[in-house]
Amino acid sequence: MRVLLVSSFVLPHAGGVEQFVGTVRTLLEARGCEVRVLACRLPGADTTADVVLPARHLGPTGWPVPVGGWLTLWREVGRADAVVVNNSLHALSALSTLVARRRGVAVLQVVHGSFQAQRPGSSRVAALRWVFQRSLARVAIRRSLAVSVSHAGVEGVRRAYGVQAHHLPFPLAPVSPAPARPGPGDDEPLDLVWVGRLAPEKDPRLAVLAVERLRERRPAVLAVYGDGPLR
Repeated sequence: MRVLLVSSFVLPHAGGVEQFVGTVRTLLEARGCEVRVLACRLPGADTTADVVLPARHLGPTGWPVPVGGWLTLWREVGRADAVVVNNSLHALSALSTLVARRRGVAVLQVVHGSFQAQRPGSSRVAALRWVFQRSLARVAIRRSLAVSVSHAGVEGVRRAYGVQAHHLPFPLAPVSPAPARPGPGDDEPLDLVWVGRLAPEKDPRLAVLAVERLRERRPAVLAVYGDGPLR
């Protein structure tokens, strides 16, 4: 089976979607699938994609918009038995979905995020994204099988697009269990760690409040690892 994975950004560009695409490719290839990855070109950057389309990156957030390579997109989609697109808020995903439907290729759209908040950017780019989400992105997601890696995303798809998405858990690699070790004594501080994107839907502030409540009863230290709009 030939599968085309579509994502504006791929490894080594840092991000959860990029990790998802890399993991899915490994899993599909391990099951005998022939996988190709289509992405937007990043100026001066290496990429793990098999084929890239020229793109402009707008505003402080670098929102990617393809500006060419339409014959390549048509050809790559047509060669696939199934297309898996990522991130409904990107133009490449919507265009790939519509081309797949036009060519009679099955298309699965993986929605990342919950639509609770958008990253800050210029007002012009924010307005363009708003128009895109309510026009081309809405048409594309309604013409594909939509899935989300989180239950919050399933609800976000219903709220933003009026579509019932399916829950597709992130394919975590198997890990060995951590060895047991004794906990700290009653007079020793607890060392706690929160890891994730600093975004409202992840709610790192709730972790801070919880630890502050804990500190009323015993010493505790919280380390936060991540980046995002709540930095």
